[in-house]
Amino acid sequence: CTVDWVFPGSPAYEAGIREYDVLLAINGVDVKKRGIEELTTKQVAGTVLELLIRTRDYKPRTVTITLRDLLAGGEN
Repeated sequence: CTVDWVFPGSPAYEAGIREYDVLLAINGVDVKKRGIEELTTKQVAGTVLELLIRTRDYKPRTVTITLRDLLAGGEN
C-alpha cells in the first residue's frame, strides 16, 4: 500500500512516514493479506501501532505510532 499523502502533524508524519513510502505490515500483519482498512478502522485514539514500511529509497523501517483524535486538538 503506497502512501499517497501524509497529514502534516499527524502521528504518521511525526514518525517520518512520507509520500511514496510503502506500508508493508501493521503490528506484524501483512497489509496485502488483511487490508489496511480491516487492520485500522476499529482502532481508537491511544492505540499503539507498529508499522513496517519501505521508504522511498527502498530501505525497510519499523516505526511506532500512537493514534490520536485529530479533531480533539481543535484542528479543522
